Amino acid sequence: MSAVSIVKRRGKSVEATVREAVELVGGLGAIVSRRSRVLVKPNLVKPIESGTGVITDCRVTEAVAKLALEEKPARVVIGEGSAYGYDVTGARADTLEAFKRSGTDAVAERLGVDSGHL
Repeated sequence: MSAVSIVKRRGKSVEATVREAVELVGGLGAIVSRRSRVLVKPNLVKPIESGTGVITDCRVTEAVAKLALEEKPARVVIGEGSAYGYDVTGARADTLEAFKRSGTDAVAERLGVDSGHL
C-alpha cells in the first residue's frame, strides 16, 4: 500500500518540512534497516539550478538522505540518470552536469555519501 503526505512549509526549514511529511506516513524506520542499501533518487532531468521547481531541490534531496542516514543503513547513494542529450542552449547536457548545477553533488559530498551518476 502506498502512502502520501502533503505538508505546507509555512516558514519552517525545508528539512523540517520533509521530516514532518515522512513522519506522517510512518517514517523510514519501518522500511530501512542496518542491512539496507538506500537509493535517494531525485528528479534531475536537466542541468538547472535548484529552486526552479523544474527539478528536485537539492535541499529536499539532502533532507531525505539525512533521514535515511539516521537509520544507519549499510549504504546510501544519491543516484540519477538524467534525460541525456537534453538540448540546453545548444550544448548537450548529461547527468554529471545536472548533479553539479543543481547542487546535488555538493549535498552528497557534505553528507559523505556516494553520488551515483547512472
